[in-house]
Amino acid sequence: MWLIRSDLPSGAFARLDAVLDADERRRAAALAQPDRLRFVVAHGAARVVIGGHLGAPPSSCAGRTAGMASPS
Repeated sequence: MWLIRSDLPSGAFARLDAVLDADERRRAAALAQPDRLRFVVAHGAARVVIGGHLGAPPSSCAGRTAGMASPS
């Protein structure tokens, strides 16, 4: 289990936002704060962790969604 704070400095938030794909950015944009911030941090951090384990760039580590947009 990984825990990450959502009150990150703006530079860290920007780096996590940069690894999201277009669909994740669209979904994040539809959310109000603070849910948007939490979404970007959670999805961006997941990509960073998975990319680190796979030795791949975080932006290439996309998850699939099923049903109500839950990761599968």
